[in-house]
Amino acid sequence: MKGLRRAGASTLEQADRYLDDEFLPDWDQRFGVKAASEVDAHRALGEALKLESILSWVEQRQVTNDYTVSGGAQHWQSPKETVGPGLRRSTIRMEARMNGSLRARTGNGFVVLTVCKKAEKSSEVSKRPARRYVPPAGLSRWIDQFSVKGNEAWKDYRQYGAAISAPLWSPSRLPPLG
Repeated sequence: MKGLRRAGASTLEQADRYLDDEFLPDWDQRFGVKAASEVDAHRALGEALKLESILSWVEQRQVTNDYTVSGGAQHWQSPKETVGPGLRRSTIRMEARMNGSLRARTGNGFVVLTVCKKAEKSSEVSKRPARRYVPPAGLSRWIDQFSVKGNEAWKDYRQYGAAISAPLWSPSRLPPLG
């Protein structure tokens, strides 16, 4: 910017002229390095390398159980012909190409993914019955209304049981003391 101001360049043509005549020759003189070899080491892309794949934004994503892939707020569906064993829960390579398309690498080939809507959960959820209240230990009062006093059947049982009950023996089968 300083050089453009000093040269008085106010139009695009004047800036280009300054770049070609002054800036680039000075840059090459200061920072240019001669190549160690004159041999061109570039190679052709060939069939193995795809330029559109090399120049794309790449992310790894995991395929869900319904064969969709999510990224941000979008969900993409895999085509039916790519669905096969081992695809669920596998990691695929998603490429956002420079032309705006989205490709996914599954196996040896690329697949065009289609945008889909995320499956919504059913609004008709089975209503479970309300849980009955079970008080914590020590707060239950159910036995307060329970009474066996004055019950004739209870009295008869106690008298009958005392009359026919056998003597108590200890677990070691020794006779009781006393």
